[in-house]
Amino acid sequence: MTVFFMHIPRTGGRSTGQVIASNFSNIADKSLSGYIDLNEDYSSVEAFIEHDIYSVAKNNLVNPTMITFIRNPVDSAYSFCKKVANLSDEQIIQTSVLDSIANDMVKRLVFNSAEEFYTRTITALDIDAALINLQSFDFVGNFDDYENEINRMCDQFGWTMPSPLPHVVEESWQETLTIPADVRTHIETYCSSDIELFQNFYK
Repeated sequence: MTVFFMHIPRTGGRSTGQVIASNFSNIADKSLSGYIDLNEDYSSVEAFIEHDIYSVAKNNLVNPTMITFIRNPVDSAYSFCKKVANLSDEQIIQTSVLDSIANDMVKRLVFNSAEEFYTRTITALDIDAALINLQSFDFVGNFDDYENEINRMCDQFGWTMPSPLPHVVEESWQETLTIPADVRTHIETYCSSDIELFQNFYK
């Protein structure tokens, strides 16, 4: 088994990566597209657990076990702004930080390079293709029920939870957000493609 974990930001990825890594001995914790030399032989690597894009795994790994977690896109964007960028609600509305993270889920599932993240416009066909690709994953966890979902992942693949449980895992399933209405509306205008994908996946 070669596991490819597509880490979408603010979906408990560090937690999930630690759980996956604890079940394997040969881990690549670098991005295939950004850091790993694809001319090298990675046939012995058991798991890739970094931020990356769908096409890299499909084009360079043989029958990988594909895993990801997804989250309400408005919540993930707000969490990024508050926990990573350390912005106030007023700053979220006034700054352009959302430009860099908007519709990250669709982009990771469809775009073929980091350059496309900044130069390519998402189309309706891209959203359709993203849904098809997401449905092809062996496991898609829902961050909104993280504690149960991370255990479901372990049960599905016969893995064990690390003991003691990493603190970061507990943090992931304890995060709660209260988003002001005006901030939510502002984020929704940036993340419409991811919102559509998220809603279609859970129809």
